[in-house]
Amino acid sequence: MPNQKLSKYEKHERDLGTYFIHSFPKEIKQAAFTPPNSYSTWDMWYSTWEQPDVSIINEIKVRNFEYTKYPDYILEVGKIKNLMKMYKQGKPINYINFFKNKKGFYDCIVFNLSARVKKWKKDNHIPTIIKSMNAATFKSKYDKVEKEVVMLSFDPTMDTLIQNTQWK
Repeated sequence: MPNQKLSKYEKHERDLGTYFIHSFPKEIKQAAFTPPNSYSTWDMWYSTWEQPDVSIINEIKVRNFEYTKYPDYILEVGKIKNLMKMYKQGKPINYINFFKNKKGFYDCIVFNLSARVKKWKKDNHIPTIIKSMNAATFKSKYDKVEKEVVMLSFDPTMDTLIQNTQWK
């Protein structure tokens, strides 16, 4: 039997991902989510009208605070390594973060991980730190473990900020 908390958490990610997809009908041609409760290494792919044969791989994270609350955002190294496998297959990768704003809707930052991976490869270094984190957010915010993570800061030269949506 699937974990109900995980199912609810995934459903919210998928609902917001669906809003995202439907907000760009002139850009996004086709999209699909990974199977529910699959513990996949990524959440969604889409292709664009401009490049219909290229699947853009996306990891989604929902955060219940404003995007301005912290200067950077966390991505676990394990997730990055799995996403990099897709990048090595020629697929662009993004990390889509949804942030709840004061109006109760969600703003969004699309972190372009492909651009970062290129830089990390050039530098021969992924800038990681060890941080005490939730073991699994959908289970408990109090059960902490040490995890290797990368801190991502919004960079307008490679990332996209989407605000003033009606996404719930």
